[in-house]
Amino acid sequence: MNRKLWISVVAVLVAAAIAIAVAYQFRRSETDLQKNPAPPVKLVLGMGWNPANANVFIAKQMGYFRDQGLDVSLQPYPAGRLALAALIEGKIDLALVPETPIVFAALGGARFSVLATLCVTGTNTVMIGRRDRGVDKPSDLAGKKLGTVSGTYAQFAQDTILAMHKVDPRSIVLVNLTAPQTVEALMAGEVDAVTTWAPYSFELKKRLGNAAAVFGDETMQTTTYNLLARDELRKQHPEVVRRTLAALLRASDLARSDPARAVREVAQAAGLDEAVVKAEWNSMNLGLALNRSLLVAMEDQARWAIRRRLVEATEVPSFLEWIHADALAAVKPDAVSVIK
Repeated sequence: MNRKLWISVVAVLVAAAIAIAVAYQFRRSETDLQKNPAPPVKLVLGMGWNPANANVFIAKQMGYFRDQGLDVSLQPYPAGRLALAALIEGKIDLALVPETPIVFAALGGARFSVLATLCVTGTNTVMIGRRDRGVDKPSDLAGKKLGTVSGTYAQFAQDTILAMHKVDPRSIVLVNLTAPQTVEALMAGEVDAVTTWAPYSFELKKRLGNAAAVFGDETMQTTTYNLLARDELRKQHPEVVRRTLAALLRASDLARSDPARAVREVAQAAGLDEAVVKAEWNSMNLGLALNRSLLVAMEDQARWAIRRRLVEATEVPSFLEWIHADALAAVKPDAVSVIK
């Protein structure tokens, strides 16, 4: 064998050996990744323990977050405004909040990102009076004590109900309460009526029975529940935000395709009685969206807060500065109708 042929054979054998070694190493690395996948991204999501947050409960209970490589811990708060306060302070990564706390926080200059509306509901927040204390209708509240949860949608709904029934708020003694306190305060007779939401409203209606006078019409007002993120999370980890929304989209699909199962999963994940979830279910529109109606609602409530001098701000801001639709548009393009 001449020298040139010998060199060629050696070169071919070396190249083949290298190719085999590379292929082996690739297969080994692939196997190692399968055996030892990347650790899930840890997130803390704060929210009220409310049936309207069904998409989150379903995604957690069914493992949809886990399937997206996320380890999401749910942190309960008595009200959405407290979850938003924790988000602003950097204590949690995500929050699920009605639009009213968003308005108050934005008017105060706080920065955060609104990613999607997860639920729109019409009967979640109601005013409940005690008939045995002379409250059969809103006009009976003059001179009575009315429990309110300041800085929440309940306060806005309360003012709306009073205005529709031509009741002067100055004729009522307002008592500021936390959401859980609304139950015992009304039951103990410390107030004559309260404005609150599920599950507290359900408990009050159950305990008071025929003595409960309930005000609040779903055709009159709706509440939105919106997913918020820290600005840093959205900017530095956009893929994590998209994966979070993908898990929630899968949860909303289950809620629509199999509501009976969804009710069971929500009740189990939230530790709520199935009857509480069922009572609210048909009034809830579950699904991911960013609609113009959210902007309209926030602008309306901002004007209300400014008019009532509940904030120092004197002008309605452009809430588009807080809305970031890129992640939702990537996951579900037809869900976005806001224009930036």
